[in-house]
Amino acid sequence: MFSDNNRISTRQVFRLFVFDFIGMSTLVLPGVLAQMTGCDGLFAILLGGGMSSIYLWYLARAMKEMDGDLTGYMKKSLPVWLYFFLYVLLIVHCIIEAGYGAYVFADVMKKSLVGEEAYTLILVLILLVTAYAIRSGIESRARVYEVLFWLLFVPLLIMFVIAANDVNFTYMGPFFVHSVSSVADGGFEVFCYLTPLFLVLFFPAYTKRKSRQQMIAAVFAALWFAVLVLLVMYVILLGNFGDRALGTMQYPAVILMSNIHLRGGFVKRLDAFMIAIWFFTLFALVGVFLFYAEKILYQLFPGRENEKVSEKQKGGMDWKKWGTLGGVLVLTFLVAEWFYHGNLTEWYIAYMRWLGVPFLVFFPMLILVVGKAKRKRTVVNGIVLVLCFAGTMQLTGCGATELEDRCFPMMAAVDKDNTQILFSYGFPELSQKDNTDLAEAKVSAAMGTGANFPEALHKYEEQLSKAADCNHMKVLVVGQKLAEDEAHFTELLSYLREKELYPRNTYVCFTDTADDLYAIEKNLPQDLGSYIEAYLQNHETEKQIRLLNLGILLDEQLNQRQVLQFPYLTMQNQAIVWESNYVIDHGEPAGRIIIE
Repeated sequence: MFSDNNRISTRQVFRLFVFDFIGMSTLVLPGVLAQMTGCDGLFAILLGGGMSSIYLWYLARAMKEMDGDLTGYMKKSLPVWLYFFLYVLLIVHCIIEAGYGAYVFADVMKKSLVGEEAYTLILVLILLVTAYAIRSGIESRARVYEVLFWLLFVPLLIMFVIAANDVNFTYMGPFFVHSVSSVADGGFEVFCYLTPLFLVLFFPAYTKRKSRQQMIAAVFAALWFAVLVLLVMYVILLGNFGDRALGTMQYPAVILMSNIHLRGGFVKRLDAFMIAIWFFTLFALVGVFLFYAEKILYQLFPGRENEKVSEKQKGGMDWKKWGTLGGVLVLTFLVAEWFYHGNLTEWYIAYMRWLGVPFLVFFPMLILVVGKAKRKRTVVNGIVLVLCFAGTMQLTGCGATELEDRCFPMMAAVDKDNTQILFSYGFPELSQKDNTDLAEAKVSAAMGTGANFPEALHKYEEQLSKAADCNHMKVLVVGQKLAEDEAHFTELLSYLREKELYPRNTYVCFTDTADDLYAIEKNLPQDLGSYIEAYLQNHETEKQIRLLNLGILLDEQLNQRQVLQFPYLTMQNQAIVWESNYVIDHGEPAGRIIIE
């Protein structure tokens, strides 16, 4: 039997803070650090961890002086006008943090899974589920995290191992090229994203008095666990993308998940499965700041929190509770909408640097100077009853278009004919998948042509009777004439990077002309895209070459550090032959070489 006494163990404290730290730091920070400090971002992460450790020591000393939790000390020890003013500042900070977290959460969902849904609808659903979740006790939240901890971080470890195989050591460097001030600036940025440490001041109300030191030790362990995960993530991201490409990415961890290519096809949307880690952690972060914003706002108004008779016993409803919760939800919604429509991530970074962090640093010192430490417990109400339900609800990979209104290209081919760009998709016959009638499943369109790639793509997709869903794309085939046209080839890669049309783990190969490949499709046992994928994988060892994907090609166009070789396919006697490779030398096409 579980007790219901608003008390949690130090192990549960550790896992609560791990979830609060991991989400935003691993999702957003790598791209920011790569832009600021490149490979020296590794030192910035360690510096940020050190700064956070000092801050935790400072909070522990403040907690010892308070001899209790933050809100109880403030209300009992400070003048009414001062605690009212500081409460308002705390509420504003919590709403900004919750709003930014909700913005990132909804934005990741929209870009990764449900791109056709309206951002506002996604945001509203997230906030409504969060509102429902924070009505339960902290014990429920802690128990859920105990269950989720290994279920989420063991798969993450496995993905790290898989992604480590693709680390390119050419990208690991140079080091010590940025100034000390730049690294210090990056370290401060890491510290900004680890400021949920401040919430430890609320935890004396939830832990036994004699276990306070163990609680601080648990938070310290959670901090360095998160720093270690961030370090490993940053090394893998650098090795996969390079610092230049990494610096252009908004959510590189999500892109990394989509870059992993598992053989056999038993997991079709691995990225959708793996970003559940960030769904849970971002949901936890939004929930915890909403909870404290509502809790503090509730305590600003006199009355019912001190009543001994519960609302259930009275048979009524705590309208003040629902009113304060509704108020913080509306404000959080407005902040998240403001971040999204104004693209104000830079504003959030500036706020944390110049207002948020100084406030969190000097705030404990201020209240200790003004008041005396006296112990007072506060009543805690609800947090995160249904994290499992919420995370599972978000794991949907389909947008607004119904399945029967979609077609699923397995291959894309782009080429050039004189001055025109040519484009087409290769589709599977659905009878191969589910025994449906071929006439019903048929998707056909003439080759799309245009003065540039976007125009050719648009003209082709206009002819389709169904919306193209490219999440299962196997191969991108590029004609040699297009590759040798530097302007159009650069335009193609830039457009694919910006629009994220195709999965990054899509194989890339080159050919004389895609028409020759399409000519044999009717004689194949499967669609052309799946056939080429299997053909490349079966001959990879024989050709002594590692198959490269679209993500690597896009990154190298920016990094310009490697010589890459992609399969060059030709036709002989109505069969596909791989006898040469096409070379991309430091981001520039360099022609064919014969495989010896």
